[in-house]
Amino acid sequence: MFFSETLCNFAVELPNKHCMEPKIGDRMKLSPHIASGILLACVIALALISCGRAPEYPSLLLAADSSIMKGNYDDADSLLALYDQSVSNTHADAARFRQLLALERMFVSEKLTESDFSLADSLCRFYEEHDLKSEYSKALCVLGEIYRQNGDYPSALDAFLKAGKLAEECRDSYELCWVYQKRGDIFFDQKMYDESVDSYQEYYHIASLNRDTLRMALAAFRMGEIYTYKSDVDSTIYYYSQALDFGGHTRHPENIVPYSRNALCDIYIQIEEYDKALELLSRDSTDDANWAYWHLGQEHIDSAIWYFKRIDGRYGVYGQSETLHHLALLEESKGNTQEAMYYYKQRDAIYDSIRVLSQVEATQKVNAQYNQNLIKKERDDIAQHSFFLETVLYFLLFVVALLILSAYFAWNYHRQKRKGALVQQKLLHKTEEEILRHSSNQLEANKQKIVENEKRINEFQLHGDDEMTEKLKLDTQRLKAQNCSIEVEQRRQQYLLDRFQKSPIFIKIKVNAGKDEFRLTDEEWQELAQGIDEVYDNFTLRLISLTDLSEVELRTCYLLKIGIAPVDIAKLLCKTRGAISMLRQRLYSKITNKHGAASQLDEIIMRL
Repeated sequence: MFFSETLCNFAVELPNKHCMEPKIGDRMKLSPHIASGILLACVIALALISCGRAPEYPSLLLAADSSIMKGNYDDADSLLALYDQSVSNTHADAARFRQLLALERMFVSEKLTESDFSLADSLCRFYEEHDLKSEYSKALCVLGEIYRQNGDYPSALDAFLKAGKLAEECRDSYELCWVYQKRGDIFFDQKMYDESVDSYQEYYHIASLNRDTLRMALAAFRMGEIYTYKSDVDSTIYYYSQALDFGGHTRHPENIVPYSRNALCDIYIQIEEYDKALELLSRDSTDDANWAYWHLGQEHIDSAIWYFKRIDGRYGVYGQSETLHHLALLEESKGNTQEAMYYYKQRDAIYDSIRVLSQVEATQKVNAQYNQNLIKKERDDIAQHSFFLETVLYFLLFVVALLILSAYFAWNYHRQKRKGALVQQKLLHKTEEEILRHSSNQLEANKQKIVENEKRINEFQLHGDDEMTEKLKLDTQRLKAQNCSIEVEQRRQQYLLDRFQKSPIFIKIKVNAGKDEFRLTDEEWQELAQGIDEVYDNFTLRLISLTDLSEVELRTCYLLKIGIAPVDIAKLLCKTRGAISMLRQRLYSKITNKHGAASQLDEIIMRL
């Protein structure tokens, strides 16, 4: 569902922006004595880990830099404010370093823009020229992030690779966390999930060595998001749980925990583990979307409508389009045709807005790239050649990303098809085994009874009781006849099943199910129904006796009976997979007068 992606993206953005940038009102207010103690401790620690840094920098700036690197952003803001209020050193190096710290602070709070490119580029050139490795590494990180935000992934990756090499030379594990995080972001933006996983795992590993719970929580959350896209449910649940746990040990758990819980809850809803999802749901507004889908999965139509109305317009035009779609379907299921048409019209209008928005975003991206290229041209004589190389790389990356995306969707479809077919096959085999076991048990019980009767016949003959002897002989003959009848029926059933499975209609459906253009004519549906009724003892009549069925419902039951996977049923009947799932749930409720899962209907059909 769309919100699985929307909520993941929304939740990742919020921890990045909020847990790294506490609210101004929450910032630490330092007394002069406390500030002096913090500054002294930070300066001593910085002296032990610094690499290639000029000694002329004021101690306040050094302490602020150390606080930023360690994730103590409240302390860093307070120290920078103290420096700005009491600045007396106007040396150019100190002023330049203060500019770098301002960019660092915007880096961690994700506030860098294209307008910061010129300053970041100037600082990179200066620190590279003067061989100040630590400062140059941080400036490269800032520059790389600006490249990434503007979609220039090759330049961004090059900047972070250089920054990572310098950070390793300086043994700065905190900056390496930045580097690996942003490398992972670059690969993730391009949907190169395997490469992204490698970077985030290194990010997580370094953060754990530093005992940096903030970055451990963020790294775990990113890993959870990646495995969501990779459809690895177990890994997704594991990393979101890790993010939830580590987030509770940060300075501002409220900026991480709710979104980790929200994402984990969304996963449980998608895999239909509603009880686990309910344990994570809260009445906070951030959980409204999950409540909407939770009630949708439980078929609480009125509650689902209420929550979808509540989140309407909250997640942008893309989220709104899906919200309106669900509202229309739900109102239609209640028979409110007028309300459903209203939502369909709104949804169609949103689709038009999305097309316009996509054009505007594309234009803005082109303009941003154009302005950035102008700055490059002013600062570098070989900008034209670099632009050509970047264009080639963009094209190659686009082709690779397109191939990966196409391969992923193809793999995911075939995986779902195999999974559905396997479930249906297992259910069919289980049903056949139960029937065979019941017949075999009856045969065995009859045989034991026959042996007992024969023993008793001998006993009564010895005692001269002719009446009981005759009665037992008749009972024995009846049991033998019953066994013979069961064995004949088993052979007959197997013969009919084998003949049906070799029939043209059965083979045609099995071979072509799942193909986009494959459909059955009315005559072929009739042929399929006759074959099923012959094998399964008037299956149609017994099914219709349970409840009234529409044509689509009856055909769905036919296909389930012969073991066709739900994903292929959806294609064959020109329905979505979600529609077939809801149809099965609804039909189960009609037959049993109980709410249940779609798979429970499959079991009823197989046993009927």
